[in-house]
Amino acid sequence: YPNASCYACVFPENRNTPSLNCSEIGVLPTLPGIVGSLQAHKAIKWILDSHNETDNHLIIFNGLNMGFTCIKIIKNPDCLVC
Repeated sequence: YPNASCYACVFPENRNTPSLNCSEIGVLPTLPGIVGSLQAHKAIKWILDSHNETDNHLIIFNGLNMGFTCIKIIKNPDCLVC
């Protein structure tokens, strides 16, 4: 997507925040499979040029209540990556 934000726009590097891994923050072992399936689905839609209202949005999955939250992402004009 030409005007889409990148990972660094959404999560800028902060050297003061400790880096935590999945075992430290408690990720259930089934979640990577669920999220991977969602990513594969989105990739297929992108290949087929089937864009929709979730383009340029961050989709958050809550495995405890099986819910989704969709947040519109705005490209950071000062981003050093994109």
